[in-house]
Amino acid sequence: MAKRVYIIFIVWVSLLFPGSAWGTLYYYSGTMDSRFVMTHTYTILVPGSPTSLTFKAPLPENYSLPNSTQSFTGLNYSYWGTSVTPSVEDVTDTYDNHYKKFIWTNPQQGIIIVTISYTVSSSTDWNKFVTSDKYPFDSSGLPDSVTKF
Repeated sequence: MAKRVYIIFIVWVSLLFPGSAWGTLYYYSGTMDSRFVMTHTYTILVPGSPTSLTFKAPLPENYSLPNSTQSFTGLNYSYWGTSVTPSVEDVTDTYDNHYKKFIWTNPQQGIIIVTISYTVSSSTDWNKFVTSDKYPFDSSGLPDSVTKF
C-alpha cells in the first residue's frame, strides 16, 4: 500500500510541476599545474630477415592557448634487442605532426624494444574558461579540408 501511495505522489508532483528541474551550476576557478614523466615502450616483432624496418613514434606537441599551455622537455630514447643500430631521424608530416623515425637495415629476426620518455609540464587557468560558442558547433562555413576532422 505504501508503494502505491508513493507512486501516486510522484505522478501528482510530476503533473503539478511539468518541465521543472532543479540543479546546481558549478563554476571552477583557480589554476591547475602539473608535471609528469611519460614513458612509452614499443615492442616490435621482427619476422624473418627483412632488408629494412622502419618505425615512427609520435612525439608530443608544445602548445599555448588562452587558458592552458603544455610543453615537453628531456626527450630520451633507447632501443635494444638487435645487433644492428638504427638510423634515427626527426620527421614532420603534412599535418605538422612530429615523429621520431627509426630505420634498421637488415635487422635480425626477433624482438626490438624502443623506449621513449619525456617530461610534460602543463598549466590551466580555470578563470579563463568563458565562452559564448554554440553547441553543437556549426561547421557549414568551413572548408572540407577542415571539416573532416
